[in-house]
Amino acid sequence: MYILKKKYEKIFSFYNRGNKMEIEFVKGVGSGNDFVIIEKRYFSPELPVNILNRIYGVGGDGLIVYEGKKMWFYNPDGTNAKMCGNGVRVLFKYLYEKGILKEKDEIITESGSVKCSVSDEGVSTEFNFCKIENENPTVVRCGVPHLLIEKKDIDNINVKVEGYRMSNFLKERNNVDFFSLKGKDVFIRTYERGVEGETLSCGSGIASCAFYLNKKHNLNNFNFIARGGKFKVYIKDNNVIISGETMITMKGVYLWKNS
Repeated sequence: MYILKKKYEKIFSFYNRGNKMEIEFVKGVGSGNDFVIIEKRYFSPELPVNILNRIYGVGGDGLIVYEGKKMWFYNPDGTNAKMCGNGVRVLFKYLYEKGILKEKDEIITESGSVKCSVSDEGVSTEFNFCKIENENPTVVRCGVPHLLIEKKDIDNINVKVEGYRMSNFLKERNNVDFFSLKGKDVFIRTYERGVEGETLSCGSGIASCAFYLNKKHNLNNFNFIARGGKFKVYIKDNNVIISGETMITMKGVYLWKNS
């Protein structure tokens, strides 16, 4: 009980003081990766760790903050990430359905502009800023850094334990992707920093892995299989194009007890 109280005492402190603020939110999912979406006017630095808590908040793998086409992203531990691949797809889906964006448009992240479009699979995104930053071990940055580990079998890996152990390779910390290449099929599991555990899929991790495999094996078309769903991925002019399922699942009001 003491450990549980210590873990949530920061959250308890906010729920026990101050006035309630009504924050309108939308919940969206991209191939098992779930996000809370809010307008920038609602944001405060203390909000992500609270609204993303799965017991006392709305719950999610990340908080998407937007203003027009601009997007900011925050992890459940409150840290900022410069880009989130699945998050871009989900935000585009939401803004397109609201009539704010066109069928072919862009989302502007802190890592750069991402072209987006409606596709048969859901939403397609095109990343033009992927680069290999380290060879051994392999680190690819597609907006955020991913350390790639190739394995024959990824089913029996303890992703939370092994991922955490390798997530401190970079000073800024890095995500860790375990993948297995079988023909054109790539099976992948991802440990995400800031979530501090495995997510059901990771768009930037898939982009990083595809970029690396293109450089290593000259492959251009892939079927990526994550635990949260399947992705169509191909490389064109050094850009990584990913298509996957997206959905908006709920709307609501979060009662935020601001300090």
